[in-house]
Amino acid sequence: MVTGLAAPNGYSLRAADGRYLRHSGWRARLGADDGTAGFRDDSSFTAVTAWS
Repeated sequence: MVTGLAAPNGYSLRAADGRYLRHSGWRARLGADDGTAGFRDDSSFTAVTAWS
């Protein structure tokens, strides 16, 4: 777990080989950072309080 690529208050999950877990097309997959804002957004997660 590392500081979020899109925002410092979030998290990104980096694999041992340097790829990041990202969500794309309603699926989670590992991908190499291509430097785009879309990749940073897709690979950044924010913890939130549950609604219930």
